[in-house]
Amino acid sequence: MSIKFIVNSKIEVLEDSEVYKSTIQNESDDTIAISLPVKDGLYITPQIGETLQLLYYSDTHVYKLDAVVIERIVDNTVSLIVLGEFKNIMRVQRRQFVRVSAALNMKFAKVSDKEIVDEKDIIQQTMHKGILLDISGGGFRLGTSEKLNLKERIEADLPLENDRVKVLGEVVRVEMQQDNIDYYGIRFVDIDERTRDKIIQFIFTIMRKQRRNL
Repeated sequence: MSIKFIVNSKIEVLEDSEVYKSTIQNESDDTIAISLPVKDGLYITPQIGETLQLLYYSDTHVYKLDAVVIERIVDNTVSLIVLGEFKNIMRVQRRQFVRVSAALNMKFAKVSDKEIVDEKDIIQQTMHKGILLDISGGGFRLGTSEKLNLKERIEADLPLENDRVKVLGEVVRVEMQQDNIDYYGIRFVDIDERTRDKIIQFIFTIMRKQRRNL
């Protein structure tokens, strides 16, 4: 299997169970040059000859592959890593990995197990305001001043480009922040495939827009 790499496309480096983000800056027939991979402000500088595990995001698919660090260069004061010798290329389920940043106003309601009539019918409760920070096919990151607990469930009203979807989610991660806003990792619960596909289509639309703005 071969891949057509596109400049400004998103690519990620998987290392020690962490995901470091990067973008493709240049490409040729057998190599690509990427920006230094970064996560939470921390950059990694792989050694020449080191094999990296990558996730590459095209407009329609996500690929997992290995690549060798060929050299490290500086282009107009920007440090780049040149990768080649691509192997072990396989297409993966995009919902497993595709995640995009966002900054969209959203609303949600706290839900207890007793308030869930069945997997899809939820009694409407007081709506709280929040910010959709990022989203994937498996869940999203929520910023809000409303306090939530691990394993607490919410009904979220997610704003997509030309649509809105309501989903049931569970808090799986709590990140305490400053300024009275905390961040929460939310995992989708009992989401139907039609709704998930809408979310994934929205994600790829955002990715295309972000690429055009680079």
